[in-house]
Amino acid sequence: MVEEAKTNIPRAKLLPVPMWLLLGLAGLLLGSGWYLATYFGTGRNDVRESAPTTGNTPGEKKTPKIDPVALGERLYRFNCMACHQTDGRGQPGQYPALAGSEWVNGPDYRLARIVLHGLTGPVTVRGQTYNGNMPPHGEKLSDMQIAAILTYLRQAWGHQAGAVAVEVVTAVRQAADMRNHPWDMAELLALTAPDPLPATTPQP
Repeated sequence: MVEEAKTNIPRAKLLPVPMWLLLGLAGLLLGSGWYLATYFGTGRNDVRESAPTTGNTPGEKKTPKIDPVALGERLYRFNCMACHQTDGRGQPGQYPALAGSEWVNGPDYRLARIVLHGLTGPVTVRGQTYNGNMPPHGEKLSDMQIAAILTYLRQAWGHQAGAVAVEVVTAVRQAADMRNHPWDMAELLALTAPDPLPATTPQP
C-alpha cells in the first residue's frame, strides 16, 4: 500500500529556462565584469588616481585649477554679503560700500589686514564716515580663501584692481601674528607693506 501511494504522488516537471533569460543574465555578468575591471581594476592608474596624470612624468598628478574670482564670490556670499549686500553697496549709516571703495581698490596688504583682523570705526569710505565694527576672519578662513575674496572684491562691480596673491595674505598674517584686536583707520593709513612680500607686489 505504501509503495502504491508513493507512485500516485504528482511530480513537478522541470521546465526549460527561456533562452532570452539566459542571454540577459550572460549580458549582465559580462557588463558587470567590464565595469569592475575598468573602474576598480588592475593597472589603470589614470582611473584609480584621484587626479589624472599630466602625461609628462609617469605618476605625476595634475593640480586642480581653482578660479579665485569664482571661489571668492562664493566665499563672499557666505561671509560678507549679509552686511555689504550682493551689489557691494553696503547699508547706509551702518555698513560701508565695497563697490567703488578706496580701501578695496587701494593697497592689497592693507585690505588683507582688515579681513584678517577686523576693523573698528570710525572709518571714511567714499566720503562717508561709519562708526561700526567689522569682525576678524583670520581664524576661520585660510590665506587662500582670503586671497580669493580680496581678488573677487577687486574685480567685482566694475573694479579693475589686480588680483591678490596668497603670498601677500600669508606675509600680512605673519607680520602681525601676535595681533588680537581690530585695526582702526589711522593705524591702517600709517602702515606700509609687510616684509617680505612677493616681488611682483608693488610697494607703496
